[in-house]
Amino acid sequence: MQRTLFSYWRSSASYRVRIALALKGLAYETVAVDLRAGEQHGHAYRARNPQGRVPWFTDGDFACGQSLAVIEWLEETYPGPRLLPADPTTRAIARRLYERIAGLPILSPHGHTDPAWFDRNELFGNPASLLIIPDHY
Repeated sequence: MQRTLFSYWRSSASYRVRIALALKGLAYETVAVDLRAGEQHGHAYRARNPQGRVPWFTDGDFACGQSLAVIEWLEETYPGPRLLPADPTTRAIARRLYERIAGLPILSPHGHTDPAWFDRNELFGNPASLLIIPDHY
């Protein structure tokens, strides 16, 4: 079965999937998608992934573009080693935490999809300011 991860090296969402694949010990091919060049908007990539985002993961007939959904699919399809606790209550707590982490501004700054946002934003120049977490978290 051929596993392929369409990824961009600075994508935190792609990085989450790479971590899960490594922890599971699963081999996969990486296809680089150059977000800075706008490759994700091209017809070839959009034909594969209508969302035009990374990551995009395929494993046989399975294809998905949301990192947390991919990670949960990996957990259910390849049960060992476990990424999430077996106990439902503890697993729910873990899911709540990773949903919070995935939504932090440092990982998805104000909904920006442009990877150059960090280069232009003055926040990036002040590492201490990256520790600020909005009150609603």
